[in-house]
Formats: sequence, structure tokens, C-alpha cells
Amino acid sequence: MGMNSLNIKSRILLTTSICLVTASLAITFFVAHRALEHRQSSYENSIYQLIFSTKIAISSRQQYDRPYYQDQLKNLLLSPEVSHLTLINEERAVIAHVGDDSTPPINPNRFPITGTQIISLGNLAVYIETLPMQSASGEPQQSWLIALVDRTSLQAQQEKVIKTAVIIFIFSSLISILMAKYLLQQVRHVIARIKEALISANKGSSSPIFPQLESEDLHDHEQLLTEISSQIYRYKNDVREEIEQNTQDLRETLETIEIQNVELDLARKKAIKANKAKTEFLANMSHEIRTPLNSIIGFSKILMRSPLNMQQMGNLRAIQKSSEVLLSTINDILDFSKVEAGRIALEKESISLYELIEDVVVMLAPSAHNKGLELNYLYYDDVPGMLDGDSLRIKQIIANLVNNAIKFTETGEIIVRVMLDDSLKEETDNLKIAISDTGLGLSDEEKLSIFSAFSQADASTARQFGGTGLGLSICRGLVHEMGGTIRVESELDKGSTFWFTLPIENPVMQNPKATHPKLENQSCYLYEPHHHSKQNIIHTLNYLNIPYQQFDTLKELISAIEQDGKNDTQTNRFALISLSDKELEEECIYQAFKCVNALDINILTYTPSLLHYDYKILRQISVHMTKPATYTNLSQSLVSALNKGITSDHAEEYALPHFANNATILAVDDNEMNLSLVKALVKEMGIDIDLADSAEQAIDLCKKQYYPLILMDIQMPDMDGIEGMKRIKTLSNYYDHNQIIALTAFALPNEKDAFIEQGFVDLLTKPLNEQKLAETIKKYLPELAIENPVQDEPKVSAEIQAFNWNEAVYLCNNNSELAKDFTNNLIAVLPSTRSDLEMAMENNDTEQLGHYVHKLHGLSLLCGTPKLRHAVKQAEIAIKTEEPANIVLLKTQQTIQAINELEFWFESTDDFSASQQNESEITES
Repeated sequence: MGMNSLNIKSRILLTTSICLVTASLAITFFVAHRALEHRQSSYENSIYQLIFSTKIAISSRQQYDRPYYQDQLKNLLLSPEVSHLTLINEERAVIAHVGDDSTPPINPNRFPITGTQIISLGNLAVYIETLPMQSASGEPQQSWLIALVDRTSLQAQQEKVIKTAVIIFIFSSLISILMAKYLLQQVRHVIARIKEALISANKGSSSPIFPQLESEDLHDHEQLLTEISSQIYRYKNDVREEIEQNTQDLRETLETIEIQNVELDLARKKAIKANKAKTEFLANMSHEIRTPLNSIIGFSKILMRSPLNMQQMGNLRAIQKSSEVLLSTINDILDFSKVEAGRIALEKESISLYELIEDVVVMLAPSAHNKGLELNYLYYDDVPGMLDGDSLRIKQIIANLVNNAIKFTETGEIIVRVMLDDSLKEETDNLKIAISDTGLGLSDEEKLSIFSAFSQADASTARQFGGTGLGLSICRGLVHEMGGTIRVESELDKGSTFWFTLPIENPVMQNPKATHPKLENQSCYLYEPHHHSKQNIIHTLNYLNIPYQQFDTLKELISAIEQDGKNDTQTNRFALISLSDKELEEECIYQAFKCVNALDINILTYTPSLLHYDYKILRQISVHMTKPATYTNLSQSLVSALNKGITSDHAEEYALPHFANNATILAVDDNEMNLSLVKALVKEMGIDIDLADSAEQAIDLCKKQYYPLILMDIQMPDMDGIEGMKRIKTLSNYYDHNQIIALTAFALPNEKDAFIEQGFVDLLTKPLNEQKLAETIKKYLPELAIENPVQDEPKVSAEIQAFNWNEAVYLCNNNSELAKDFTNNLIAVLPSTRSDLEMAMENNDTEQLGHYVHKLHGLSLLCGTPKLRHAVKQAEIAIKTEEPANIVLLKTQQTIQAINELEFWFESTDDFSASQQNESEITES
């Protein structure tokens, strides 16, 4: 039965009784507890005193004396509480014993090292006291005095105390119950009088009269009840009036809310309209600014591939750099609008994280070197090499953070660390990328707002370093979209560390690349004064399984090479040396390198980005690299150094890919400069292209001719690109055509998906990236693609060969008979081709000249003719990019010269295949 089921009288009685009894119990318990503690303490103190006195007597004995020990124990046994005593040494052997023979079993491990140990055993207790004493040999040893104590007398005293406490508690409880009953009678009387007063007040009078209460103590209560009754009456009247007033106010409020709802609806429509206007503004701004930028950047790149003097090249670089800065600012604004709207579209693809980090560091290294900074990366061994994610956005985040570090760091270094985040205890691993610098640092106040939009450390920062203040805000938005976090750790004037984490999906652990077979059995002399650069290089050498010796100074390295040269132990070794700008000009280092070269040691140097490459010391090295020494750069450079006298054709590496010219594509754009740029880029790839400046003209061209690929601008007057695409697809030849690519500067969220839903197959954004354009053409017109003939092929020597039989066989998929047929066909057409080229030059017929050059270029790609292929390619580039006539003439003459040299080579060799085969065998042996 609960308390609530009792009447008030019972509750008062029960509550009062419980309180009084509890108080009695507490007091009794306290007194009894103190009494028990006192007796316990007195008892134990007496035992302690006895044992302690015996301990002092035994310890003070200067020599080992067993009878003496026995006497002391007997004296202690005189105490009635002590049953028996035992003295044992540290070997657990009994030295002396008195009393009963029965000793409770005690684990020796429980013996204390110092002090006293008490073990309770029911009515008995074992006291184990540690004491120092002399052994039989006179050496000091640790011993223990074990006393068995009978606690019967103590327990008897404790029982007496408990019985007394129980009696006192029972007596006090009875008194408490009687007091509770008395108090209950008093309370019942008062409650009865109050009840009478309340009944009187309940009659509803505005001024009730209460009967007089007998107790003078309740007189104040009587007056209070009278006052309360009057207040209740007045309160009822006030409430009634207030309800009426509130009802009226509510009616007016409802009318106001209806008006506000209408106004809010209008405001919402205005906000939607304003947001739409903002979207249109961003689209127009993107189109109007990026369109001329597209032409500026594109034509700058084309011009930079033409013959220029140093001043012209410098001016072009300035134009291109300024254009790229402006483009970066526009991209920041557009990316910020995407992040703010929460409409960032993330890709999910398998990416090589190692290569991604390398790309970013290599891309930004020149900016760091221009300020005299070291830029390095450390890729931890436990980080997977492959994972799923959006490579473009991850690269954007890292590039933004590294760019910021470069911008705000004047001296020191910047380090990109790629590791696993071990701070979170989750089932899935998290990737952590940290960018540390030794720059300005941030105060606590600046750290609070650093990730806010349009925020920089202070007003002077924007003036000194530039920027929109959107980069970190964009980074934060992108990281959050990917499910990660981004933070900053910084101290003013001591640098900063920006780090972010991302969840890892589908990780694959692997080395960056397989070890090249030519690097087997090689070893390395290493000199790198910078700590983190050295760490990075050693990490790469370990990946390549190349043993190394590292040296603290360049002088030590040179001495070691010379010593190994004297001992003839430098076989299969190379020197990997870091040099600064100043060291490149030091004559002593130049002379030292000459000595090393005399010992037939390959020298590989890596330096910061250089303003020029006319240092004479560079002529004494096998390979020059630019910092940082990435895995890809270092491994390729090592292989290149081992192929002495062999270099690659850099024009082949950086030129655009070529396609078979058996198709024509269509480009549609209302901007003449854009059309000119697309034409120049596509022509450089060896593909014919028709141009249309409107969607209507494109439709007319499509009616006359079928185009396997169409590049369609979106924003055009009269008819936009979307409508033009739909009209073209209604033509009979284009019913099943799905090869129309959107070409636009409009770059708002989900744009690509929206255009693909409209009917486009893909999207290219301005400014056009020539490599991206080439990849797109190769993707949708694979039948035009010519595989790159120089990939993994035998490299050409510095003096480019006229003919290379090994290369010819390689290009024919190792089919020597087919290589022979192709070569014979080429020999047969060389005289007529030379005549055609000379005639076209005499007639100034560029069109015919381009035709002959292109045809010859195609033949050279199938044969082992490195010099002819290089010359005819340069001539075709000059013709297709419409370079000046004197340049075209020069390139064509070089092509004819290459033809003459090739014919001379064939005339001087009876059996070219046998000759080259024999030469190859001699070389291999």
C-alpha cells in the first residue's frame, strides 16, 4: 500500500514516526560505531605496541642469537591475546617459535616488504611484521615476525556495545512514537478549525466573515484567509474582463497574421526571382568573361609553341599567367555559389592518390621555388595507393591549401603529409592530409573566422597578397560534402597546419609503380641537406629497392666516389645530388663533377625551378630534375641516366596527339575567336573541321553533310545550342546520332547532368583544355585515333637516327616481315614525295603542301624513321597552325633534308634489316 492511499492523519503519524525513529537510529548507530572503533583501535594499538617492542629488541641485537630471539618471543607470548609467535628469515626458514604448533597456512607472497600486514581469520588474526636483523653469517637480512592473535576478548566487548545500542534504540523509538501521536492530535485540531474557516469562505461572499479560531497563533491565518477570499473574488472579475480583451486582441492578431502571410508569400516569390536572377547573372558572367579568356589562354598556348624570342615569350607568359589568375578568381566565385547552394556534384571513381599528390606538388613547386621555399610531401606507408573519390575536388582542396601556404610563407618550407587519421575510433579508416608551413601563422581570433567566406587574416592581407578570401570557404564546403572535417592548428609568427580528413572507400594497398628492371643491382650516393627532402628521396629509393649511402656534405660524397674509384668498387652506381642556385655557379663543384664523370659515374642533380638552364655544370650531369623529387620523376630519371647518350624527343612528349584524317567534325559558336581557337587546336591534331557561327548555319551544314562529332556552344543568339541540338537530331541522318558535345562557359551546379538529360553526350567547359579536347575526340571517335608510336619505344639518341630497325619492328608489333614491307613501301615513295613537296613550295600552294606533308607523316609513323618523323611532324604543325610562310618553308626544307639523309642511308646499306639486326646483337653483347 503506497503513501498516497493513506489518509492525512496516518501520513502525518507515519512521517513523524519515521523521522523520529530514523533520527534515533542514526544517533544510536553513530554512538555505537564510535564505541566499536574505539575498542578496536585500543585493542590493535596494544597488539602493535607488543609486537613493536619485540621488533625493536630483536633488530637492535648486533649479532645472530637464536636463544635471545626465543626469549623475546616468550616475553611477548605472556600477553593473553597472543597464541603463538614465529620468526622466519627471507629464505622462509623458521628462526624461533613459541606457542602452539598449529600455524594457519599463509602464502609467502603475501608477506609485506615493509611495515605490517594483518590477515583476518575469523576469531583469529595474523600479524606479519617486517624487521631487519643479522643472519648467521653476519650479513643483514630481512625477516618477518608472525604473531597469531586471539580476538575473542575484542569480539566480546563489541557484542556488549551492540546489545547496549539495540536497547537504547528500542527505548528511543517508543518515545518517538508517543511524541508523534501527541503532535498528530495537535495538528488534527488545527486542521479542523481551518476547515471550518474554509467552509465559511466558500459561500462566495465578496467579504466573508470567518469564525474566530481559538489559538492566538492562528489569528494571522484568519486574517490571511479573509484577504485571500477577497482577492479571489476580485481575481475572478479580472480574469473575465481579461478573457474578453484577449478574445478581441486575438481577432486583431489573426487579421494581422493573414496580412503578414500575404506579404511573406510576396517576399518569397521575390526571393525566388532574385535567386533566379543571380543564377542568370552567374551564367552570363561566366559566359561573357570566360569566352574571351578562352581565346586569350588558348591562343597564348598556340603562340608559345611557335618560334619566339625571349622578350616575346616573357610577354606571352605574363598574358597567360594574368589570364589564369582571372580565371581562378571566376572559378572561386562559381565554386562558392555551388557550395553555398549545396548543389556540388561529386564524382565517384577509382583514383591513384599517390599520383594525385605528386601532380599537385609538381604543379605548385615552381611557385614555391620562386619565393625560395622548399615544397615536399611525405606519403606514409600505411596509406592505400588507390581509393574511390572525386579526384578533381580532392586536388582542388589540396591545391588551395598549398597555394595559401605558399602565399603566406616568406621563408622555410611547406610539407604535405598524407596519413591515416588515428584520432577517430571508427570502423572505417579516415584519410588525413595535412599541409604545414612556416609562415605568418594565425591568432586565436583569426582562427575563428578563417573558414568564413570573403575572410582573410586582416585587411592588409588582401592588399599585400591578393585573393578573394573564398578559397578556404570552398575547401570547407567541399570537405563537408565528402563527409570529412577540416581544421587549422596555428600559432602567430610560427606557421600553420591546415588538415582535413575524408572517409576511405574501397582502399587498395599498393606501391606507386613497379620497379623498373634496369634499376636492379644499382646503388646510390646521396647528398641532400634538407631533412624532409631527404626523407622523401630515401622513401622512393626504398620503394625501388636501391641501396644507398647518404652523406652530410658534398665533399664527403665526392671523396667516397673517388675512393671507390680507386678500389674499383663503383660498378652500377650513380650519384644523386641536390644543388642550390648558388651551388650551380661554383667552379669547385663543376671541377668535382668533371672528376666524377671521368670515373664513369652517372650524376643526377635536382634543383629548385631555374630561371634559365645555361649553367655549364649542367653539361657535366646525366640528368637534371626539378624539386621535389617525386617517385615518377626520380624513377624515370634514373632509367634515363642508365641509358647513356639516349634522350627523348620532348616535342613528342608535349605536342598534341594526332589522328587519322579521314573524317570531318563540326564546331558551332557565335564567337569568332572561339571558333578560331577550336579550329587551330583540332587542325593541330590532324583532323578536318567545319565551322558554323550559329545554330541555323549548323543545321544547314548537317543537311548537306554528315558529321560524326559536333561541338555545340550553348549560349547563342536567336537559337541556343540546346534547340540547335534537338533540331539536328530531327534530320534523317541524325535520328540515332548521339555524338553532340556541349561547349560552354556556363558552369553552375549539376550542369553536366542537365545537358546530358537534354540530349548531349558530354560537356566541355571553357577555356578549352587541349588535352581534354583531344581525349574527348579520341573517346567518341576511336576509329580516328592513332596509337602514340613513341610510348615505351626504343628512345632515339641525341643525334636523331635516320633509320632504326628495332623501332621499325616494334611499331609493327614485333613482326619483322611486316616492318620490312612498310620500310620498302616508304623507300619507294620517297623520290616522288620529295618532288611533290618541292613543287608545292615553288607554287606557294599551302593546301597541297599540307596534303603531301600529312601523307608522309602518316607513313613515317609506321616505320623506324625517327629523324623524318620528327621533321615532318614539325612541318605539319607549322602548316596546320598557319604559321608564317618563312617558318613553313624552313620546316619543309628540313623535311626534304631528312628524306635525302634517309635515302642516302638506304643506298649505303644493302640489307638494312640484317645490318640493323647485327648492330643490335653487337650492342647487346
